Amino acid sequence: MKMEAQLLKEMVHAFRGECKEIFEAIAQAPSGAVVASVEFEVRRRALACFGDVVGKALVCRDRSWERKESPTCRCGNRMRMVCRQAKTVLSVLGPLALRRRYYRCDRCGASRVPFDEEMGLNGTFTSGAQRLVSLCGSRSSFAEGARQLRELSGLQVSRETVRTKTLDVARQLHHQQRSGRMLGEQAPLGLQQTDRVYVTLDGTSVNTVEDGWREMKLGAIYDQSKQRKHYVASLARCGDFGRMLRRHAGRVGVWDAGEKIAAGDGAGWIWRQIAVNFPSVDHEVLDYYHLAENIHKAAWTLYGDGSRRGRRWAGHKLKLVSRHGGQALIRWVDRTLKRQRSRTTRQALNNLLAYLKKHARRMQYPQLHAAGIDIGTGPLESACKNVIGQRLKGRGMRWKLCNVEVMARLRALLASTNAWDAFWDIRAQAA
Repeated sequence: MKMEAQLLKEMVHAFRGECKEIFEAIAQAPSGAVVASVEFEVRRRALACFGDVVGKALVCRDRSWERKESPTCRCGNRMRMVCRQAKTVLSVLGPLALRRRYYRCDRCGASRVPFDEEMGLNGTFTSGAQRLVSLCGSRSSFAEGARQLRELSGLQVSRETVRTKTLDVARQLHHQQRSGRMLGEQAPLGLQQTDRVYVTLDGTSVNTVEDGWREMKLGAIYDQSKQRKHYVASLARCGDFGRMLRRHAGRVGVWDAGEKIAAGDGAGWIWRQIAVNFPSVDHEVLDYYHLAENIHKAAWTLYGDGSRRGRRWAGHKLKLVSRHGGQALIRWVDRTLKRQRSRTTRQALNNLLAYLKKHARRMQYPQLHAAGIDIGTGPLESACKNVIGQRLKGRGMRWKLCNVEVMARLRALLASTNAWDAFWDIRAQAA
C-alpha cells in the first residue's frame, strides 16, 4: 500500500501543476479566441496525464509478480529471469512506457513476459489503439487515415503503420468469418414477426494488381425503415457468395422476420443464388430502375439516343408496367413485335421481350405498391458506392487480391448495424 500511496501523491501533485498551467494559459489567451487557443493543448495534457496514471497503475498491479516464484515453462522447467525489459505500447491515451520482467527457459529456450500476459498486451499497440487506427484506415486512404488519426485522437503514426494495422485487423476478421465465427450472434438486427426484411445482391468492379478489374459481390440485408442493415462483401464465386450471404442472414435473424423480400437487378447469377439460398422468400422483385434502363435501351434503338419520341415511348411502357404489371407489358411488346418488319426494330423488341419474360413474376408492381413494398434496390446501389467504391475504387487504386478481399469485408463490417462494436467485444473477450 505504501507504493500506491506514494504514486498517488506524486500524481496528484503533477495534476495540480497541470491545472495551474491551464489556468495561466487561459488567463493569457487573446480575447475572442480563448477556447481555441488552449483546447488542443489541454487535450494533449489530459491524455498524457491519464496515460501516466494508467502506466503507474499497471506497475502497481504487476507487483503480484514480484512476490511469486519464476514461472514454469511448458516443458516443465523453471524459467530464469533475464532482465527488466523496456517496452513502449501505443494506447488511446498515447505511448505507455513500461518495464517488464523477461524470463527464459534454459532447457528449451522458450521465453515469457508474464506482465504482457496479465495485462493482455500483444505487440506494441493496445486493442483500443488498433481499433482507432483500423477505423481511420478503413474509412479513407492510409495516408489520409494517418492524418485524421492525428487530428482526431492525437495519435501520431505513419501511413505504413496505418496500412499494416488495418490490414492485420481485416485479415483477422476474414479468418474468423472463414472459420464460421461470424458476428451475427453478437450483432442481430432484432427482426420480429411484425418486420419486413429485404435481401439484395449486386456486383461492382474493383481494380486488382493480378487480374485487372474483378467483380466484387455485395449483399445487403435491411428492414423497411433502412435503419437496420447488414452487409456482406467478397470476391468469392457466385455459389460461395450465395452460401455466405445465407449464413449471415441466418445469424442476423432474417428468418425471424414476418415478411421476406428478395430483390435485385436482371443479372442471372443473382436470381440463381436467391433460388438456391432463399427459396422461401415471400416476394421476388426486379429492380424497377434496372427495368427502366432496359426499356430505355430499346427506345434509343428504335428512335435514336435521347430522342423525344424515345422518351415518350419508354415513359408509356413504364407507366403501363407500373399500373398493370409485367404481364401487361409483355403482351403489349409481343403484339407490337408482330407488326414490325424492320430487322433492327424486331431485334430490339425481341431482346426486350426475352428480358421481360425472364422476370415476369418479379414485376408485380401494382400489388407491391399496394403492399408498401419497395420496388427499387436503392440501399444496395448506395452501398456499392459507399461501402465498396468510396474506399476501394479511388483514383489510381489497384489492390492485391488478398488485400482487397479482406478490406471489403472490413468495410462491410463497419457499415453493418452494431457489427463493428460486436467485433471488438469479441476480440476483448478472447484476449
